[in-house]
Amino acid sequence: MTVDSRATPRRPCGGLCPVASSEEKCIFCLSADGWQYVPLHFERTTKGDRAEVRYSEILASHTACGPCWAQWERRATATAKTATAPRCPMCQRDIDVRQGYEDANCKDCLSVLLKATRSRPRPAVRSPICSSHMKCCCSVLIIFILVVTFNVACDIMLQIGGQRL
Repeated sequence: MTVDSRATPRRPCGGLCPVASSEEKCIFCLSADGWQYVPLHFERTTKGDRAEVRYSEILASHTACGPCWAQWERRATATAKTATAPRCPMCQRDIDVRQGYEDANCKDCLSVLLKATRSRPRPAVRSPICSSHMKCCCSVLIIFILVVTFNVACDIMLQIGGQRL
């Protein structure tokens, strides 16, 4: 187990934010230089929406470097078959590696930490035919409108021809 030997840049807050003294290591490269963060986690609600998970000590162990999170996101979305958010490798909740918790890092440090992930374009994920309820409802509505239109057109054509059903 080796620890990344990168030179530790100076923190914008001067080391006052909570994670500056943390001993949590990057879950990927095992770096413990204090420049790791926990990405924003989400839970599925009973309505199927996503709700932000509040930061807690449990999430503190889900920390990694910005470049490691960016590389992990790229790999996770490359193998994904549906348009879902990447899942945390620790707890399997949906995450957004382009956002972090201000409870764990001050705002200034968080903006520096997230540069590695925000500077890269979000990887594209292949979308399934029906990835949301909205698409399904729209498809059903379009089919219904087409059937009604066809029915009216046929009725008009039969009236013009003098035939009645």
